[in-house]
Amino acid sequence: VTEKNQILEEEKESFILGKLPNWGEIIIPREMFLGHAIPIFLRESEKISHRNLPKALLNCWWLEMIVCIDEEDELPTSLTRLLWNPEGRYFIRENRKGPLIDAIVRMEDDYPALQLDPWWLKFTEMLVRFESYEQEEEEEPDFELNTLSETQKNIVFCFAQHMRISDVINFGDDGNPVWLDENSTWRSRALVDFYKIFFSIPEDRRELIRFSEGRDDAGNKMEKMLKKLFLESMTRVENKLCKIGHSRALTQISNQLVRLSEKGFEKEKAANILSPLLNVVNQRVSIEDRKVLVKLKKKIPLNKIEQMQAKIVYEELQKLKSVQGNIVDYFKQYDLIMKESWVRKTITNAKVSVAGDPLENVIFKFHFERNFERKPFQVLLPISKSLSIPLSRIKVEFVRKSGKWQFSSMLSRKEAGGGKSGAETVIPMFEENLVEGIARCTFSGYVGFGGKYLSTFEKPAAQVHSDVAMNPVSGGALFTLATEIISFFSHFSVSSRELMENIHYIRDVLMVCNVNKLNIISLIVRDNLGEQFVIAFDIRQIVIKKVPPKLRIGGDSALAEFFMRLNSRECRILFMRHLSALKIPIRASHLPRLRIWVNGANYKLPITPKFQQNYLNGIANTLWPNDSIGTREHLLPPPLTRTFDQIGRASLQG
Repeated sequence: VTEKNQILEEEKESFILGKLPNWGEIIIPREMFLGHAIPIFLRESEKISHRNLPKALLNCWWLEMIVCIDEEDELPTSLTRLLWNPEGRYFIRENRKGPLIDAIVRMEDDYPALQLDPWWLKFTEMLVRFESYEQEEEEEPDFELNTLSETQKNIVFCFAQHMRISDVINFGDDGNPVWLDENSTWRSRALVDFYKIFFSIPEDRRELIRFSEGRDDAGNKMEKMLKKLFLESMTRVENKLCKIGHSRALTQISNQLVRLSEKGFEKEKAANILSPLLNVVNQRVSIEDRKVLVKLKKKIPLNKIEQMQAKIVYEELQKLKSVQGNIVDYFKQYDLIMKESWVRKTITNAKVSVAGDPLENVIFKFHFERNFERKPFQVLLPISKSLSIPLSRIKVEFVRKSGKWQFSSMLSRKEAGGGKSGAETVIPMFEENLVEGIARCTFSGYVGFGGKYLSTFEKPAAQVHSDVAMNPVSGGALFTLATEIISFFSHFSVSSRELMENIHYIRDVLMVCNVNKLNIISLIVRDNLGEQFVIAFDIRQIVIKKVPPKLRIGGDSALAEFFMRLNSRECRILFMRHLSALKIPIRASHLPRLRIWVNGANYKLPITPKFQQNYLNGIANTLWPNDSIGTREHLLPPPLTRTFDQIGRASLQG
């Protein structure tokens, strides 16, 4: 056996890779890209609400490059073609020069696998192509960092987020790149080199570091900027499509006028007359289905989406009728007779034909317009999933000035990239009320719940005397609350049918009591589209005249008084009033799930600490049935046939 193994070890296999056969190329016509442009933008906008804004922008800029930058008489830029031939990229074909070009070439020499990475090819192609597109120069300057346009700088930023640039930033060493040993992967080494090259300007590096640390001000600033760039890119593409439709119609009608004129009607004169008229009907790309007008004429009921379509289609038809009439009337005075039906058909057919199902396109546009900006009370989440990394320790400290809590990530020297244990690095992230902050940390993926990642909350004793700061909630209780949140709001897939039919309703409600402050109830709400909201209300003003002795818990009336407030009709009315402030319907066919979590640190309980949380939650969830929100029964407190203590102890028995 040993001898056989030795023989096998000495054997080597080799083969020669012959020339791959050329089976031709599937040429995608430019018109197909034009027709899919707006539908793609609308679908990419969904990534914004799913924390993928940088990736959405990269995809949209690539499409904009094909529609607006590529020459119309050339083949559209193909990623597949670039993978086969990386030398076909613009900066190589045009022999562009500059420090950044040299850096890109040097990186590809050091890491040959980069030329096999589709995202790297997209990045390098877009970065150079957008230079002369955004602003015209008499001669192209050297390609370097300080000459990049706003869009180019954000192409770098979005690509960095897509590649998880935060993995190589040493936050404990002024944002310098992490130290890599000889066993590090080529990808990590390439990412470090990319960081050194493209974020060598101190101001740009500081902004990236602040964003990667999860700081609110940096995140909000970048979100605002990237959303603006998304809208600008979409507007430029739509304007280009409108210009194409305008140009085609102008050419066809002008040619028809020349043919009709015996004396020869000048094309230039016709263009000067027609152009402003055609502008009126080429101001937007229409994605609506004109068949809704047929349903309207037949008096078939229309849903909300169809009603919106019908209004827009009707207004556009009125504009078209006016323009076609003006064109026919104007040229009639020169004895040039054209039929209105021909003019209407020419204008309509000249427009870029929008691909995809009209209903789907309208639905995506409806959700794009409704969800593009954050709504009141919505939980703020990172715009990039690259930031959703569990933190080992989260520090929560009270801020006297704002009356809120500062949430910070705590990194040991080793975690920060220093390599050894020692001084800690505290990185402030955001200020929020406790419940909002815990919800943000949990939904953002900052909290790890086991295995390799297990987070802890550190909450030092507050030195400020206020009812918010002195409300007793331990770090352990905050982690327990985070566990409750992640358990209750388990992942679910958004229904495509509900999305297409514009069905919107409240799906889940978690009531969190006495965490922000004693007698403050916070509602963590999730709708059927997966969006989360937090809203709070105060029940201190609900008057409880007297606590019956039998309802006292362990001889203490304070906890019983809280449960009596919670169980009152006034509390249920406040609950519904604040829930309605979210402007999300409650559907009888899909009643919201309800769960209640109570912080009992303010009270003395006749139960061992191990079972106190289950005891308190058991009482609260018994008083509020979990499937009755929005019903008449929900507003009527159930009669108490047992004491609070009996209810709590029974809940411990399962």
